[in-house]
Parts: sequence; C-alpha cells; structure tokens
Amino acid sequence: FLAKKVGKQLASHLAKKQLE
Repeated sequence: FLAKKVGKQLASHLAKKQLE
C-alpha cells in the first residue's frame, strides 16, 4: 500500500514547513 510513501512525503512536507 502507498501509506508508507504518502507518510514519507507528508513528514517531509511538515519538516519543510517547520524549517520556515
């Protein structure tokens, strides 16, 4: 299932948001 891939993208997105 793609949950792992989506979870990774979401985590990366959130990390980018926190860096701003």
